[in-house]
Amino acid sequence: MTETELSIYHQTLLSLAFIVIPLSFLVLCGIMAFRRARWYSYPAYFFLFGSMGGWCLTLAVFPSAAGLTGLAFMVLTSPVCFIYSLFLYSRQNRDRFASVAMAGGYGYTALVAVAVITLLSISL
Repeated sequence: MTETELSIYHQTLLSLAFIVIPLSFLVLCGIMAFRRARWYSYPAYFFLFGSMGGWCLTLAVFPSAAGLTGLAFMVLTSPVCFIYSLFLYSRQNRDRFASVAMAGGYGYTALVAVAVITLLSISL
């Protein structure tokens, strides 16, 4: 195998980042439009799906400087998801889509926080 060939691992992550996750987001948006979900659910899912696609892209190119930059960016998106989850929590008329997006934002923030704390404790 030459240096220009991609392994199955890299092909899978890149196809997830550029094909599967964006199409899944579009399908979910169609379902939410059909069920008449509130407008504030759409940005929450945009942040969550964008973060998952970003993680796939970051892991696909990780040993490089672009991977480290992507890793820093993925850690910095965690506060955005957390703040938007707090916004969703404050809504009185929250539907099922907003509740799931809120839980996803909290979960994503918790996963990133655990990963950062674990990496910091290992390096110390």
